[in-house]
Amino acid sequence: MGLLDLQIHSTPGTDVPSSDQDPAEVDHDDRLIHWMLRMTPVQRLEALQNFVDGVTALQHARKVS
Repeated sequence: MGLLDLQIHSTPGTDVPSSDQDPAEVDHDDRLIHWMLRMTPVQRLEALQNFVDGVTALQHARKVS
């Protein structure tokens, strides 16, 4: 599973801004924090490893081209 395969799963209604809220005012850091807090420690490590694998693949692809 790579970086592009990582999906953010959320509970309906918990992170979705209301339609009258300005998208520029949405605090994406809070959304990521809440997403991580809903994970188990093992899931957090898996998400981190997926991120590291994705960055490594991008670095390797850049060296090859």
